[in-house]
Amino acid sequence: MNQAIRMRQSSRLRDIAESESLLLELVTTEPTVLQCFKIMESTCLSQGIFCKIEGKETTVKFQKFLDMYYIPFCKAAIRAMHTYGFVPWRIRRLHKGDEIPEVLPAGTFSWYTEVGPEEQDRSNRYKSNRSKRNRDDDSCMVVYRLHSCINFLYSL
Repeated sequence: MNQAIRMRQSSRLRDIAESESLLLELVTTEPTVLQCFKIMESTCLSQGIFCKIEGKETTVKFQKFLDMYYIPFCKAAIRAMHTYGFVPWRIRRLHKGDEIPEVLPAGTFSWYTEVGPEEQDRSNRYKSNRSKRNRDDDSCMVVYRLHSCINFLYSL
């Protein structure tokens, strides 16, 4: 690989890292954004999470379980969805054996996007006809690939 290509790739990696850093700074420190998150959380979760299993109300013990683990998960999922455009999550096993969903903390994963195979094929086939299609929306299917940066060894 020649020097110019390596410099371009290095510059691109720095730009990506800076963009991710600025995004995380925005969603963790900007008062307006933080207030929006609080409004969404209170609108969606202020009454708690209630569910029925096979048409029956859940037990008080299970309701406490939902309140303890699923409400924080939902709050974190709301923030992640509005930060990244997707929710990076995993299933975590507690010492008692229960499994709970957990949103991956910022900085513990990296991601990149790629155009899906159908969109790649369509793009190549119709590249010359783009102006003829009169499409206002050039959206396409995107695949997110997550790469864990940290092994999760803790549990409650």
